[in-house]
Amino acid sequence: MDVERMSVFRAEQAIHLTKKEFDILRLFLLNPGHVVTRDQLLDENWGTEPL
Repeated sequence: MDVERMSVFRAEQAIHLTKKEFDILRLFLLNPGHVVTRDQLLDENWGTEPL
């Protein structure tokens, strides 16, 4: 994952993601071995608190 270029590769092949998909994947990769909750996903990627 190249954060500056917003690109993702697997086995040297580019994977095309939307910005939102990229942001979600980045959140998962920044939290290895931890559960990312729905509330965290909403807050980190949509900037909203759950109802």
